[in-house]
Amino acid sequence: MHRIGQYTCGWVLAASFLAGCGGVAVDGKSGDVGLSEQALVAASAFWRFDDCAAGSTSLADSSGSLLTATRTASTTCGDRPGGGKTVIFDAQDERATVPASAALNFGRNLGVAAWVNASTVNPNRIHTLFRQGTASEDIVAFQIGHGQLELALKVRTPGTSSFQIISEKVFDRAVPAGWSHVGATWDGTTIRLFINGALVRENRWFTTATEVVGSASTGAEIGSGPTRSGISRQFLGSLDDVWVSRQPTSTADMAELAATPPSCVADVSEPKELMITDLRVVEDARATGSGVWTFKHLMESMAPSPAQAPEMVRQMFSTWLSDQTVNAQTIVARPAIAGLVLDPWLNGGTTLDLSRAPLRLLAIVNRVDLRNLSQGKAGEGRFVFGVLDSEGLPTQFTLILEYRLPATTEAQVLSWANLWHELGALELGSAAYNTKLAQITERFAGRNAEPGRVNGSALSQLRSNEVALSFPWELREFVLSPTDGFLRPDTVKLTPNSSFMNQSIVATFINQNQAAIIAERHVVPDTFDGVPFLGASSLNDLEHWNAPGINSNEARHKFSLNTCNGCHGSKETGTVFLQINPRSAGEEAILAGFLTGIDVTDPVDSSTVRHLDDLERRALDMEALLCSTPSAGGVSIAASSSFIAQGIGRVH
Repeated sequence: MHRIGQYTCGWVLAASFLAGCGGVAVDGKSGDVGLSEQALVAASAFWRFDDCAAGSTSLADSSGSLLTATRTASTTCGDRPGGGKTVIFDAQDERATVPASAALNFGRNLGVAAWVNASTVNPNRIHTLFRQGTASEDIVAFQIGHGQLELALKVRTPGTSSFQIISEKVFDRAVPAGWSHVGATWDGTTIRLFINGALVRENRWFTTATEVVGSASTGAEIGSGPTRSGISRQFLGSLDDVWVSRQPTSTADMAELAATPPSCVADVSEPKELMITDLRVVEDARATGSGVWTFKHLMESMAPSPAQAPEMVRQMFSTWLSDQTVNAQTIVARPAIAGLVLDPWLNGGTTLDLSRAPLRLLAIVNRVDLRNLSQGKAGEGRFVFGVLDSEGLPTQFTLILEYRLPATTEAQVLSWANLWHELGALELGSAAYNTKLAQITERFAGRNAEPGRVNGSALSQLRSNEVALSFPWELREFVLSPTDGFLRPDTVKLTPNSSFMNQSIVATFINQNQAAIIAERHVVPDTFDGVPFLGASSLNDLEHWNAPGINSNEARHKFSLNTCNGCHGSKETGTVFLQINPRSAGEEAILAGFLTGIDVTDPVDSSTVRHLDDLERRALDMEALLCSTPSAGGVSIAASSSFIAQGIGRVH
């Protein structure tokens, strides 16, 4: 693997982090700002505004604090030179408000920066860029005062419990017209002011470090301050990439924030951002008890109500006890589920205790490569579990919970990608990493993650893969029923009934849909040629899909690759049933070669040898996505003008 969790934006930064790299710099303003790992970790909040779009007033914070700002409805979204979006403040009382948070409880250190394009600068007024404080009193005020950059702070007087207001201005240089980057820092003794990355003013106020008088219960505002003595402190113009930190911020850091990289080359870390199996994550406290990564929490979040989750789970596992009918086909019962799972779990009772769920977390998976705006999603986030026997030992039985990443605009797709990518700048399994990952997973797996869908859940489907109950291996799929909100059996997507292997109907379907299949954009319908076609379940005997008369072997391969049994079979992918293998406690899950890299000889054409490395493919796809820029207006529902390409149609 070549990935080490780094990337550059046109030029190399050690352990650098992508904050939405954009296009070529125009008039001193880059398409976006590239931040190093240090700058990311130091950020208390960072609003890029690339998700600014009509129909939404939310502005995502891409730092670990996830302080979503809310802009007033009268503000508008502008196109930024080089790509991306800005927020335009052009009337009285237009602002973006930030909720109270401990992340904004400033102390001895403060850093604040933003890209600014002021349309009006009144030499007799103050124009607020960022402020934190009460409605009538500022604690921090970063502003353009009388045409000059200014930082004003309410600080404690050294050696006393009282406070005083201190401030510093540029004095001899006004903020340039057009786009410019402005910044300010406070380290307890000295205020420093920066314009376009250059230190333009420095003044030492105290010999003994003192603190900003802040409070975790006080929110912040961007673009407007309170009216004082009847005079507005409204900022008029465009703001972008507003960055705030309560950690030490150096001159080099401020210069980096103002950098204008000419291009974007992202480098995605597979173990941090795509396939997370590290024991410091999957055996974290969040994966035990009622933690946010437990089967219990996930079921309670998706059920009609948390109290109904045990019965929903009992009914789901009970579907193996009797024959099920799906798409006019019979899924044959596998009653061994009783002895393996249900009876030990019930332990003589009638209700399942979800805190004793016999499942072990194997992996948390990012699948932004499955994005499709026409379906309202930026891809999927997944949890993979292994089923345990009554002794707590792993079995050949896995469950995978697959959630939509809700999105209706290109900016929202990019926001999801950046959230996952920000994990790459943190130490895998560290407290900061696990906290941020939990914030991400709750956004798609938490209760009411997608209002308007069944139970408000973003669940796409739950799939099983097992041979622990009977032979051969069988894959099943479940969805939330719109009737009662419980998990019910459904068809296995992109996979025909196994009885059609080597039948002419398969050749007919592949030939008629050849182009879409090669592009991995095809859909396997419930019925085809007048018969039920899509499988009720998928039986896997390690064979590949084929049939006489198929015109293109590449289409045959892509069709087989996208079926449940073809993807999980040795002939097509070199996989022995499971892509993510069950694990014992204290052992990391082993991944199949299909994910990590393997050479497989085509089962039909022995002269064709394919190198399969799906994590590499997903990483390259995400790197291209991270360097994308949303289309004008931010909304693109499968439009030809879309700048962010749709991902593949694969479900496995």
